[in-house]
Amino acid sequence: MRHRVRIQPYVSREVQQKLRSWAAAQNITESAVAEAALTEYLDGGRPDKDLISRRLDVLTHAVAQLQEDLDVTSTAFGRFVRHLFLGAMMAAGQDKEQHVETAYQAFLRGVLDQRQTSVPFATQVRRARGAVMPPAFAAPPKGHR
Repeated sequence: MRHRVRIQPYVSREVQQKLRSWAAAQNITESAVAEAALTEYLDGGRPDKDLISRRLDVLTHAVAQLQEDLDVTSTAFGRFVRHLFLGAMMAAGQDKEQHVETAYQAFLRGVLDQRQTSVPFATQVRRARGAVMPPAFAAPPKGHR
């Protein structure tokens, strides 16, 4: 027994030819194409849970990659700062490494203190864009990048 009902919508020859060509290329019936299209249209674009899930998986992977990149950048920045302190302390006396370690630990404490008690650095940078800055640091004129 068939569970389908025949309908006979009228479409232009152009649409009918496109339907026939596309169905043949996909190796499915014109009825299957029409039913799928009508179902999607009548569902009002309800989100497809599988599609959303796949897109969330892609976003999750992208966020994980960003976190890894941020970890690498943070590590590199930390090593760079340590190297800077080492270079700055080259002129120090016999306890160069102790001076470097002390200065580096003070730097780390300062970073932690600022993170806990004040406005994040990125926010300060965004605010500084609106403030008057020296010409060397001023933003380029509008329209230039």
